[in-house]
Amino acid sequence: MLLRPGEAHSNRLIMIIGRLSNLRVDIHEKILTCNREIISVASSIEADLVAWLAALPPDFTYETHIKSPYDFMFQERCSGLTPYDDKYYEYPSLWVCNTWNQYRSARIMVSEIILSHIRKLSESSSIRLLS
Repeated sequence: MLLRPGEAHSNRLIMIIGRLSNLRVDIHEKILTCNREIISVASSIEADLVAWLAALPPDFTYETHIKSPYDFMFQERCSGLTPYDDKYYEYPSLWVCNTWNQYRSARIMVSEIILSHIRKLSESSSIRLLS
């Protein structure tokens, strides 16, 4: 199957997220119990996410805007809703926006897995073993 560059890039992200899902199942089902092994697998997924980000094609570029308090057109368009911290992003398509949300969610989950298992490791080990 031939995919356009943006589609192929999104497909790579889905494959990485699939690995993350498998890791989460393996942790939940106690297939993986060794904290070091879990951290190693999660770190590999994190590295793949960073590589995915580094290879972004131009169609994934979005714009960051800061809303002025005097931007009455914005307030009218958004029915009075205001963005958090007056910052909002404009994506070229809903598909690109969704892809970015998937990427960010995956990064949050991987970080949570790594941090929680480092914490478990630090509670059961001396500082010398953690290095």
